[in-house]
Amino acid sequence: MDQINIFIDKIYNFLKSLTLAVVLLSLIAFFSAIGTIASNVKFLKDLGLDNVYYSKWFLLLIVLFVINLVLCTLSMIPTTKALFSPKAPNKIFKSKRKDTKTHLINLLKSKKLYIQQKDDLIAAYRYPVRKFAVYGIHLGILIVAFGALVGSIWGFRGIMEIPQNEASNIVVTRNNYLSLPFSVYNKNFTVSFYHNKDIPSEYKTTGYIIDSTQKIPFSTTVNHPFIHKGIWFYQASYQLNPHDSFIILNVNNSRVQLYLHKPVSIDNAQFYLANLSYYNSKPIALLYVELPQGSASGWIKLGDSANLGPINIVFEQAKESYITILSVAKDPGSNIVIVGFIIMIASSMLIFLRFRRRVYKVEQI
Repeated sequence: MDQINIFIDKIYNFLKSLTLAVVLLSLIAFFSAIGTIASNVKFLKDLGLDNVYYSKWFLLLIVLFVINLVLCTLSMIPTTKALFSPKAPNKIFKSKRKDTKTHLINLLKSKKLYIQQKDDLIAAYRYPVRKFAVYGIHLGILIVAFGALVGSIWGFRGIMEIPQNEASNIVVTRNNYLSLPFSVYNKNFTVSFYHNKDIPSEYKTTGYIIDSTQKIPFSTTVNHPFIHKGIWFYQASYQLNPHDSFIILNVNNSRVQLYLHKPVSIDNAQFYLANLSYYNSKPIALLYVELPQGSASGWIKLGDSANLGPINIVFEQAKESYITILSVAKDPGSNIVIVGFIIMIASSMLIFLRFRRRVYKVEQI
């Protein structure tokens, strides 16, 4: 029985130790930072660290930290309780007055001190709330951890891919997909490019939420999300819709409609449109041509022509249709986390108060 008690004490002391708290905090902070950048770093994404906040082992770290913090807080209570339970005086107050105790109490109260009486002892405290600051900080951390757990268990993060003039309610997460109780309709997607470059300067989706019989308009660009029923929608990226994007070529005075990623044969030649983009605010197409004499490939700008042996090509027209890619996230614990941070900040401010404690023993001369 004694060995069992010793073992339990060792486990208890380990779970409440400062060493464990530092290790757990360091791991949580490290993997939180990794999770923030993992979606942009390929090898981290391959390791599955782009979904770290929703992983079971990360939840285990948070649970262990909560246990550590609760036990650490409980172990501090006896010390705090003793501080506000005066037993031995550190000051002697002597007076010839018959109402010595009442006089001392009134004197201390005039200095706006908190007074506590026990037998013939009078304890006076300046800013006693300072000693509870650490409890407030711990409470704030626990609330933040609870909010993080709520978000990890009942929240989600994924993407929606919606072609132009279509609606969808499917969110693809890392390992699964889910259906929203409403649909998002992509009415129009536009992309703007920097002058003299093929780098997009802005892309924007406009449309509306189809919720029962309601149509709620929305507009979103990068860093300007919209929210519906606690779900956040961010403009994440876009891609060409291969089923609705095409160019028109004039091949030896014959017009050919060439869709993205769909080869077309004409006059003993095969044409393949690999990509559509912009340069100097004009559409450009990456074209592959297979001829009996060989093959050729390269970018061709709208309005330009090219001669490939017996074949003359003119790029006459381009029609782009885009699929908008929205990042979708729901975090029901976010408001809880905000409350926790407010409590932490407010409690941290109390640390700057200067705590003083005097325990007087009254003696009448």
